[in-house]
Amino acid sequence: MKTHKLLTVLASLAVLAFLAGCSGDFAQTLPSPDGAPSETNRTFVLERQDGTFIYNTTKSQYTIVERPSGTEEPYRPARITHFEPAKPPSSTVVQANVLLNLDVSGSMYGQKIIDLRNAAKLFVSLMRDVDQTEIQAFNSSWDTRQTFTNDKDLLNAAIDTLNAGGGTNAWDSGTAGLERLAALNAPGLKALVIMSDGASSGNLDAMIARANELGIPIYTIAFQLDGEYARAAMERAAVETGGQFFTPVTEQDLRDAFFSVSSSVQGTANRIWWRSNSAIGEKVDVIITYNGPGGPIEKIFTDVTVTGDAPAAP
Repeated sequence: MKTHKLLTVLASLAVLAFLAGCSGDFAQTLPSPDGAPSETNRTFVLERQDGTFIYNTTKSQYTIVERPSGTEEPYRPARITHFEPAKPPSSTVVQANVLLNLDVSGSMYGQKIIDLRNAAKLFVSLMRDVDQTEIQAFNSSWDTRQTFTNDKDLLNAAIDTLNAGGGTNAWDSGTAGLERLAALNAPGLKALVIMSDGASSGNLDAMIARANELGIPIYTIAFQLDGEYARAAMERAAVETGGQFFTPVTEQDLRDAFFSVSSSVQGTANRIWWRSNSAIGEKVDVIITYNGPGGPIEKIFTDVTVTGDAPAAP
């Protein structure tokens, strides 16, 4: 009997010690659903059927479902963890200074270079009076076709000079673009956009390090890009600098990508984070549904890489 009581007391003390540990250092080793390591995000613009935009939405108006890419598995709900809403233009407009670093390598010959010109001109058309854009073209080397300006005629004329030929050096030309942005004496946001359709030479690590040193996000647009390694490099440049990564296939996809970049730098895009059901590095197909006034509106994204990029705590 005494032995049984002793064992009971010891078991009770062990439970109390465990509970005490959970409120102390031991608790930090337990999994936390709010500190989700596989958190990831997407940026998007909401439009009604008549083409007008929807602003000032809230996290509670959205639902997200996802499934592993390339499968026919049923979609599973994912928990939304953070949301940054699009805001309408106001009297206080933050100037956007954007350098477009555009691929004019030989693989862009033909319809691709035409599609690029049209998409870049769409970006120019969306500029506000306060915004500035510079056009830089790259193949094996690079050159400035139009310095920073808000003159849309000059920018469009520079875009018309884009012709394909040569190799591809997105990374060193990107670093050169970052230096152009760093030297620009202008208020507001600065951003680098790289559009390329092929594997690049140059120093990717150096470009990412310089972008983070300057606090300049990089938006990468991989147009009809073949090769997992090249795609991963483009995605890494965006993810590790706080930008966005796009993989357009059609001309309309390319236009949508430039439209999304414009919306993001002007602060008129939504950004939503969620706790993925998949592990970091895996790819998922995602459906984000807005259920508020003017909805429902679905945004479908395929082959989204789970990155684990939860926003910093406020």
